Amino acid sequence: MQESLDKKKEILTQILKEPHRILLKAESDPEDFLETQLIESLLKDEFQFFESEAEAKHKEEVLGRLISIIKQWSFTIAKSKFPESIAQQIEAKLYTFGSYRLNVNTNDADIDTVCVVPNFINREEHFFVDLYEILKNTARVFEINCIKNAAVPILKMVFDGIHIDMSFAQLDMERIDESLNLNDNNLLMNLDEKSCKSLNGRRVADMILNSVPNKDAFRSTLRCIKLWAKNRGIHSNVMGYLGGVTWAILVAKICQMFPNFLPNKLLEKFFHYYESWDWEKIPVKIEDIIEEKHKPKHLEQWTEIQMEKSLMNIITPAFPCMNSSHAVIQASLNILKNFLREGNGIIKEIKAKKREWRELFEKIDFFSMYTNFIEIDIVGNILEEFRLWLGFIESKIRKLSNNFEWQKIDETRNYVDILDFHLFPQCFFKQDKEFAFSRAFFYGLRLKREYASEFLGFKFEYFSVPITRFLNHISEEAFKEDKGGFKQGAKINLRVFKVKRSEIEEIGYIKEEDFPINNATIILNNGNNNNNNNIVNNGNNGYNNTNGNINNNKNMNILKRGNIEEMPEFPLKKKVFKEEDKDKSTSIIPKTPINNNNKPEKTPENYLDSLFN
Repeated sequence: MQESLDKKKEILTQILKEPHRILLKAESDPEDFLETQLIESLLKDEFQFFESEAEAKHKEEVLGRLISIIKQWSFTIAKSKFPESIAQQIEAKLYTFGSYRLNVNTNDADIDTVCVVPNFINREEHFFVDLYEILKNTARVFEINCIKNAAVPILKMVFDGIHIDMSFAQLDMERIDESLNLNDNNLLMNLDEKSCKSLNGRRVADMILNSVPNKDAFRSTLRCIKLWAKNRGIHSNVMGYLGGVTWAILVAKICQMFPNFLPNKLLEKFFHYYESWDWEKIPVKIEDIIEEKHKPKHLEQWTEIQMEKSLMNIITPAFPCMNSSHAVIQASLNILKNFLREGNGIIKEIKAKKREWRELFEKIDFFSMYTNFIEIDIVGNILEEFRLWLGFIESKIRKLSNNFEWQKIDETRNYVDILDFHLFPQCFFKQDKEFAFSRAFFYGLRLKREYASEFLGFKFEYFSVPITRFLNHISEEAFKEDKGGFKQGAKINLRVFKVKRSEIEEIGYIKEEDFPINNATIILNNGNNNNNNNIVNNGNNGYNNTNGNINNNKNMNILKRGNIEEMPEFPLKKKVFKEEDKDKSTSIIPKTPINNNNKPEKTPENYLDSLFN
């Protein structure tokens, strides 16, 4: 009997590994149409997850204006190199990708674009200098920034209220024809790595759309999953969860397996399969991986040999195929699994008529889910500098999760084995007495139920080493020219605190989406901020490197937070953790759990309330 079950599991595993394999061809019934209509009306009316016709038209107009600017910019460059009659026939192209290309864009979503240029237009001079200056001086263009040191360098801007990210791809040709096929793999062979990655945004979006049997069912289901993931705080690649492309690949896989199902049934199958998916052993692929001969080294693509290097393997369909979930670590995987399990449970109760569909999509109350938090404050005094600082820290925050991964509890276990670390991807506004601009991110912390009685001696101070390592990493990267690029003396800082739910409620944070950066200065500058202070840490950060104690820094002039105990400030000049100390701090929790028989037994619920006492 067991051999038969093992054989069936082996066969199913092999099927799940193969793209375009159909598990069931069953047709939908009339009830499925009604249920799908109900779901779509919820997204449109109650959750307002569709953009209106006016909003869609406005985005088209903004893109049209941006295309005109790019054409004029490329013509000006071409005219300096070719006769005007030839230059008029040469122009750069702008392509969209991501959710906009997949046609699942929402009213508040960014538009991802790639500027494709001929070989005489370069990234450093023409794109990041000339085009940047043109856009900076264009009416209704705000918050424009050059993100040069990312894996995919981009120009970020707000154009007439629309957030646009624009990458750059230089092709190995003097003229870009209208008939150019971006999905031709030969196009990539002579391109630099950054151009290949930029171009693949569009190529991946097109291949996802072409891989599904019913595009309308795919789009409707993807909208549902995007709303669910955003409202659960797990829609962010940069924070170590899954980004838009990865969720699209997961939905496309389910659409391939059940080609005739409507979105209500596709949602059911999505949670049913992914709740128990063996992520380390079964890759999610929607196209076969085709190997190209004579390719440059930077076009090496994912193979099953690399399975063991990642906790999840969700593979992009376009050459060179990549693992789109490479940023997922154990802490974020635990959170993803928890919410997939919860989603599957809600779907089962919906089928049993015990719950309603809206409950699947409702936004979690993050701050009521956890009693204790780690707060990361990102602060600055100069607007342009602060925007760059905020973006830089956003791209690095998941490094703190990495530090929790290697930090040992004992010989066999790490922090993530006993704690849930939920990094919430939403940025929050907070008013700061010392700095003009301030934003905060939060980790929610929860001791896993099975360890509540064992780790009664768990204290926040045990986090000092991984947090200090994180601050040191930021300090080192921030001032490297090819990384952060910030200058010594920059009016920026980074703080990390422990904070309890009651203290968060007392202060009252505002979501970033309700308080954009460009409006913050209007309110903050009406306060008593001293914008002339050169806020640079002088090395007196309140951390004793020899014994790991954390002391209050009396020099910090921050918003009053009751009895919050401060972690080390961002060490701009002084490194406070030495690499040789690593071995001393790999086991910083007592190996013998504290057991005080005179105290009442603590349940998981009430233990959380006293976790930081």
